[in-house]
Amino acid sequence: MDSLKVAIFIVVFGLFLIVAKKLFNSEIPNPAHVPPPYPEPPQPSQEEQASQAGLTGSEIPFPISVPPRVQREDGTWNRPEVRNYFFAKTDLVRGPEDQQAFCDEFTIQFEIPEDHQKWFEQYMVATPAGLDKFLATQKSRAVMMEHQVILIPRWDLGAVLQAILDDTMETWSLPDAAEHGIVIDSPPEIPGHTP
Repeated sequence: MDSLKVAIFIVVFGLFLIVAKKLFNSEIPNPAHVPPPYPEPPQPSQEEQASQAGLTGSEIPFPISVPPRVQREDGTWNRPEVRNYFFAKTDLVRGPEDQQAFCDEFTIQFEIPEDHQKWFEQYMVATPAGLDKFLATQKSRAVMMEHQVILIPRWDLGAVLQAILDDTMETWSLPDAAEHGIVIDSPPEIPGHTP
């Protein structure tokens, strides 16, 4: 009787091993039979993202007057050149659907033509009502913005550019800019960005 119990145990245990092996082999296929992974689709560049929203700044007249670039005695410049600018979703010419309530990311590209250094700066541009709408869509009670925020009472592309250029020129005019980590003749490069 004991030998019968041992024989049944061995048969049941053997069947268990066979079933377990088949289950685990079906979950982990043979690497030779696994199709190669699909490559990740390339991420659009910032210029490509801009074209999805409509015209970019390089395709339209600059809406404000800007003082000329002047080289100072120490070889630095009073400001960089603006090469391009665009919103993530808003068309620069038509503006937002609701000009009193919008919130969108704005990107501007600067360049120092003399040494071909280019970089991007990003801002969140919003009206108070647009910021209210944005906050209402967020899941948390507080939102920390990645970018500097520009608040305007209503859609005004000229006011946005003027605010950015005023701030940029003020930063570039600081006599001790290098001591504060601001390098006037060598702007910071964006990691992963090739000019």
